[in-house]
Formats: sequence, C-alpha cells, structure tokens
Amino acid sequence: MSITCLPRKPLARKQRGVALITVLLIVAICALLATQLISEQQIQFRRTLNQLQGDRAFHYVMSVEEWGRELLIRDAEANDRDDFGDDWATLLPPLEVDGGMMLLVAEDMHGRFNINNLVVNGVPDSKQIKIFQRLLENLELDPDLVWPLVDWLDKNDEPSIPNGAEADEYSELTPPYRPANQAMSSPDELAAMSGFTPEILSILVGQVVALPVLDDVQKVTLININFVTEPLLRALSEKMQGADTEQLIEQAIEDGFSSVNDFLMVLTDNNQSITGLSDSIDRTLLSVQSEYFLLNYQGSFKPVLLKNHSVLYRGSDDKVRIVNRAQGDYYSVATAIY
Repeated sequence: MSITCLPRKPLARKQRGVALITVLLIVAICALLATQLISEQQIQFRRTLNQLQGDRAFHYVMSVEEWGRELLIRDAEANDRDDFGDDWATLLPPLEVDGGMMLLVAEDMHGRFNINNLVVNGVPDSKQIKIFQRLLENLELDPDLVWPLVDWLDKNDEPSIPNGAEADEYSELTPPYRPANQAMSSPDELAAMSGFTPEILSILVGQVVALPVLDDVQKVTLININFVTEPLLRALSEKMQGADTEQLIEQAIEDGFSSVNDFLMVLTDNNQSITGLSDSIDRTLLSVQSEYFLLNYQGSFKPVLLKNHSVLYRGSDDKVRIVNRAQGDYYSVATAIY
C-alpha cells in the first residue's frame, strides 16, 4: 500500500510571511525607539542650552543693575538735581554682549503720580486726592475712581463715599478676595480694584507709579518737575487747568529747572493773565531731585528672550540699593487678569 505525501509549499509560504511581518514589526519598533531617543536627546540639548543661556542672562541682569547703581551714584556726586541731561537718562543704543544683545533704559519715577500718596500712614491725604482727581479729569476719566483706590489703601473697612469699595463688594466676586488695606507694591494691583477696566488701565499706564514704603513711617514722595507728565502738571492746582504748560514741558526736557523757584518764576512769566497761579501750587510737593528710578532691560540670548525691570532707590546718603526686581514690564496692568 503506497502513501502519498501532501505538498508542503503553502505552509512554508505562510511561515515565511509570518516571519517577514515579524521582522518588519521589529524594524518599525527599533525605528520608533531610535526616533524617540533622538527626540529626547534634542529636547535635553535644548533644555541644557536654555539653562545655560538663562544663567548667562541672569548674570547680565546683575551687571545691568550694577551699571545703573554706579551711574546714579556718580550723578549724585556731580550735581544736586535730576533731569533729562543726566547720563543715566540718556537712551543707549542696543549693546552687543557675548552671546546676544541687550537694551537698557533708565527712567525717573517722580514725574508720575505715586498712588501710595493717596493714603499716608493709613490716613487719606486730601491734597493728594484732589490732585489725583484732577489728573483723572485731564485724562477724561471719572474722578470718583479715586475712592476705590483710597479704600484699597486705607486700613478700615468702611467704603468711601460716593464710589468706594471694601471687603463686602470684593467678597461677592468669583473668585472672592479682600482689599489689601496697605500700600501698593505694583501698579498691577489696579486691575483688582472696582471700576478699573482694561480700557481705563491702558490710559493710566505711564501716568502713575506705586513707589514702595521703605520705612515704618510713610512720607509723601515729591514730584520732580523736570520729568513731570503734562496731565499731572496741569493737575497741580485748579488754576493750572487753564495754564500754558507746553513751554514748561519743553524747558524741562531741553534744559531742566535748577530749582522749584525757577520753575514757578517761569510758570508766572508764561501765564501773566492768570493771577496767583504760582501761589495756587503747593511747592512743598515739588522737587528737582529724585529718589526712585526704574531700570528696564531686554536681552536676546538665543533661544532665550529676557525682559526684566528693577526699581532702584537713592537715599540722602547717595547710596543706591535695589528695592524690587521682577520679570516683564513694570506696566502690565493693561493685560492683568483677576
């Protein structure tokens, strides 16, 4: 009896097909792993590069602050006033540094209204409140916006009349919060206050500052007439609303005033039709010297883009110290979200 063997060719072909698919799967997995390893290596390389450039940028920040301190110290030794002719106020071109570029800008902080002047040592200051209300009017804003500010700064929980806001109002918001009841540390806080919309904040940018309180006893910071903004200049008194301020601003920028008396004399000469104009201004609130300065710096260290600012304080002993340092612009209130 003969036995006939069946052909095995279909089974062999099937086995070869499975083996080929297995090899392709192994190759695909290896390719995927290799791609992932290369990708992780590139991410790690970029992370390391960012850290190195970030460290480099931070050291440049320290150098910039020291540059600002040295300029302010030399300026105090050279003269007894601050104006646009000072070396620190000169706009520098972009500086090439190792690995990138930097742009440095120093600004006076006494030519704008200090919000913390509204409440001094927990007590509202009526003179400062009137000046700020006139400033708001000059900017075509509601003068009653001053009252939420006063309530934010004072230490009590009683809303000011007619438009104040205290804890009762803020606690009903989502999320709820409480007013600070102390001096502001940054203009950014304006975005948290009742009535201060993004449109209003964008108008106030460049017109206000929040200078820190360094001592236990708070004092009103003075306005440097060599840097004063035009809306704030007209807000110094009721009679200033109709005064010709254009020549005063031009002289402040071009030559500067050597003293408050010099400023008042020029003011009177340029506005002889307004009787008692200079007497309507409280000269004790004015100065030609500054204590606080804003240092802005931007650095491009590929792939790192750095933007920082520092607030510097120069005391009566001509020593300069850093009182605040932060990332980003000093004025970010227009985009702050609460």
